[in-house]
Amino acid sequence: MILKNRIMVFERPLLEGADGPVMLRMFVVTGDDFSLIIDTAMIGYEEMAAEALAAVKQWGRPLAMVINTHAHHDHIGLNSWVRGQVPVLIASHAWGSRWIGDTDQNYREFTLGYPDIIQDSLELQSSVRGTMGPGTTMNVGFYGGEQVNLGSVPLEIVDLSGHLPGEVGVLVNDQRTLIMGDAFTGLNMPFFHSHVRPDLYRKTLERVAGMVRSGRVERILPTHLPPWNGSEAIYKAIEERRSELDSLDEALLMELNGESLSLTDLWSRISERWGKAVDFRGLNMIDAHLNDLCHRGLAGQSGRWFWRV
Repeated sequence: MILKNRIMVFERPLLEGADGPVMLRMFVVTGDDFSLIIDTAMIGYEEMAAEALAAVKQWGRPLAMVINTHAHHDHIGLNSWVRGQVPVLIASHAWGSRWIGDTDQNYREFTLGYPDIIQDSLELQSSVRGTMGPGTTMNVGFYGGEQVNLGSVPLEIVDLSGHLPGEVGVLVNDQRTLIMGDAFTGLNMPFFHSHVRPDLYRKTLERVAGMVRSGRVERILPTHLPPWNGSEAIYKAIEERRSELDSLDEALLMELNGESLSLTDLWSRISERWGKAVDFRGLNMIDAHLNDLCHRGLAGQSGRWFWRV
């Protein structure tokens, strides 16, 4: 699919969500001299990646860079495969360098950060580690605010951290289009489409809202969710995610009202209450919210036990 004259979108279904299929997308952005790819999907989606590379070749703008919005398996999985087809620079938020370079470490820290609670399994290895591919050297680390020039209107790198401690998006200035990975997490997925830095997530939501208010962003293209077109749709998406952050904090504090509970208790209770799978993503997120509540003086902690202050 070609959007206007600079952005191409390639997509395939990823999983079934509450409101229909959740997609997996790759993006190609072309300039007068060069092209770049945003995210490389994951192993099993080589056909889609081949379509993106074929489009780059057809348009005649050499591929200069792959930008991974963040270092999760479904965004970096075909880095090595793409680099095997075309010599290209790999870029992402600087935080992601370790995970992109060492996918074994990525897998351990992403899925097995609490080995006494979640143990390794063949299912996890197949669905996560098996889709990552080998690590690749990251050549460029972004923090947000950088410009990428493809020989025409510069693209701006935007800090969209929160889903992970480091995540970026790409603002195509002349299209007023922000391309993002999972900076706005999916609310309709069967599991918590988790965030591990709620403080940074709130700042990202405000940053994007400011870009809309200033007229710099009129459309958002995410990796998994339907696009948001126009300020009204974007503001609604932002408010829905602010509400989710607030509701998670409120639910945790309600559970902690009058008793101390373990991380495991809170993880299972909140997952059940919200109708989500009790999985590692939710565990990472619940722990992140609890740590944030402690940092703000609303909860106390001793080891993996928490209470309301």
